[in-house]
Amino acid sequence: MAIDMSARDQIRTYLATLPINVRMQLHREIRRRPAPDGDAVVFDLIAGCLDDMMGDDGEDGRPGDGPPPLFARPLEPFFVEFEGSRTHRGFIGREAFRTIWLWLYREIRMRDAIAGIEASAATALIMGDVAKAESLYARLRAEAVTILEEAIRYAGADPRKRMHMAMQLEGSRNLEVLPDIAAVFALEAELEAVTGDLPDRIEDLGADRAATLIGRIAQFDGDPLYPLVAITSRLASPVQILRILTVFEGTDDGARLAGSRFSVCVDIVFALLDMTAERIARTTGRQAELDGLVEVIADFHRLASGLAATIDLDGCSAWRAHLSALRRRASQSLTAELERIPGAVRRVMRSHFRDGGRDPEPGEEDILEAEYVLGLMVALKPYREEVAVNELLATVVGQIENHIEVVSDAILEDLRNSIGAERRTAERDMEIALRLNTIVFGADYAALLRKSADNATQLPFGTADASPAGKSVTMS
Repeated sequence: MAIDMSARDQIRTYLATLPINVRMQLHREIRRRPAPDGDAVVFDLIAGCLDDMMGDDGEDGRPGDGPPPLFARPLEPFFVEFEGSRTHRGFIGREAFRTIWLWLYREIRMRDAIAGIEASAATALIMGDVAKAESLYARLRAEAVTILEEAIRYAGADPRKRMHMAMQLEGSRNLEVLPDIAAVFALEAELEAVTGDLPDRIEDLGADRAATLIGRIAQFDGDPLYPLVAITSRLASPVQILRILTVFEGTDDGARLAGSRFSVCVDIVFALLDMTAERIARTTGRQAELDGLVEVIADFHRLASGLAATIDLDGCSAWRAHLSALRRRASQSLTAELERIPGAVRRVMRSHFRDGGRDPEPGEEDILEAEYVLGLMVALKPYREEVAVNELLATVVGQIENHIEVVSDAILEDLRNSIGAERRTAERDMEIALRLNTIVFGADYAALLRKSADNATQLPFGTADASPAGKSVTMS
């Protein structure tokens, strides 16, 4: 069966009218399963057009790339990209679900259901009937719930069966999230009733909206954890989920809140704090990930300070102790980084002539390490109390600022009083000093230091110059 170029162009024109997410889903579905009898040529043509369009749009539509998005859609609010070493109820690692999907795919009943539904869903998407495709995958999720619940019961029978089930799922942690997946699939209609009309991003969870959500959850038959996690996923600031708790109880007293039906709001925040603290530990020491580390530290600060500000923790010693432990955990991860700042800076920023010129020339790798630790030092200043590094950070900042000032002055003297190879060494030292001054004191101060350095190199050998202009700049 031959298909001319006009037909191909017509298909591309039609596909271009579909939303990007529908094109991505269609691409995945049509590549995942063989075409129905008699439709192979048409399916191959559509797949080829989609291959081209995925490349044009930079979309990821690789076949076999994990579970179908329409199948996983109810789980999206519960997915976390980084779960850490501990599982938390209501949070599902995306990679863990990919493994569970492969296990489901191997189950004979599920595989037979997948075979029929995926082909039918692909055909529905080709026809633009997204609702039918979603309905087909809802049927597949219902079948999955039965299999998941059987696996949970089997694993709970005795330790040997649990070990056997964990081996099938490539680890006990994947086994631990089966109840969450089964619950979300079983409760998806009720969860949709609670959260379906919420904005994708809620900037401020005010008292009125909190009261409305409380009323909806009151009609919810399942564990309130699940709608609360789904709501949290839409909050610009996840710590705002605590407003559900305080509005419901009409107080911020930890003693009363600890016994509330909605105390799981605090569990959600603690889970996020735990995952964030572990992300801090995993990211420290990686120079290329400084921006990501700073972002994670800021997330930790917002969660910890928000919890302490929203709830009077003096009324609940358990919550207060838990928060203190998480702060110490974050502190332990960062303390080692702070302790190596002085050595990292002194290795690369020095006056070779003042120090006798015996040290080797600093390598770029050492300079980058100094820039990394100084960047972390500066970034930590707004968050030092929440990550419990206040005293150590203050000490390190004082030492580093004094060292950089003194050495910068010494390098200026080297520039004024050297010629030839010695002058080139001093210029190299100044370039390093300028890079580090920019991080610690800012671009304006570094510009003033640069001007003083330029003046020093233009003066006759041994001529005195005015003090660096940057000395008048106030440094925090």
